[in-house]
Amino acid sequence: GHSRERLEVFPVDFANLPTLAPVVKQLEPESLGLVVLNAGLMTRVARPTDQGLESMFGVNYLATFAFMRQLLGARRLLPSAQTRVVVVSSEAHRSAAALEIERLGAWVDFGAFTGMRQYAHSKLLLCTFAAELARLLNPEAVSVWALCPGPVNSRIAREAPRLVRPALDLVMRLGFRSPSDAARPVVALGTAPEFAGETGRYFHVEECKPMSELAEDPATGRALWQATEELLAKLGHPVPPIDPLYLRS
Repeated sequence: GHSRERLEVFPVDFANLPTLAPVVKQLEPESLGLVVLNAGLMTRVARPTDQGLESMFGVNYLATFAFMRQLLGARRLLPSAQTRVVVVSSEAHRSAAALEIERLGAWVDFGAFTGMRQYAHSKLLLCTFAAELARLLNPEAVSVWALCPGPVNSRIAREAPRLVRPALDLVMRLGFRSPSDAARPVVALGTAPEFAGETGRYFHVEECKPMSELAEDPATGRALWQATEELLAKLGHPVPPIDPLYLRS
């Protein structure tokens, strides 16, 4: 949260679902005008979260869904045509296979050279969630945007195999955008007044384009939404209903 006087930091661990609710409780009602959902990782091998889920699924998608639902259920967003949710995803979602909703949350094992498949899967889940959220929310109260910031010289590949890490570090340093450069389209989507009242758009860096057909399919979006709610309830972390203030009539 922020004001003109101070910046407040609330630690949260997206690999541990119980840490989400205490952060939401600390926020003031109707205080958020912008939510950037940027938590993400890429692991070298399959690794469990505190709830025993594969980490890329648990962090990149499930905790993001749970956190956003808790914010909306607790009425923490300011209802306004200028209020926005920006979901930071990836063009990798286009390479993912169709979602198997009935296997949502199932453990997936992978090694150092096959993890990209699971990363792409987590980003398809994220894009599908963003598209469904945009269909549900009234853009005069909250608009939803998604984007891929392009290749960024971040620490997301810090668990790459040791043999390829020097070459990967060099490629990222020379060919990838700096985090500050990559943040510019995120900030633009979150603050530009000309986007007020629009929703459901996807950007690759600064180019507006459709998400994959898989991500934009309404039937898949509804099924994923319901299955995710059921999974969170089964894990003992049910999410509240969205406050009607934010929903389309």
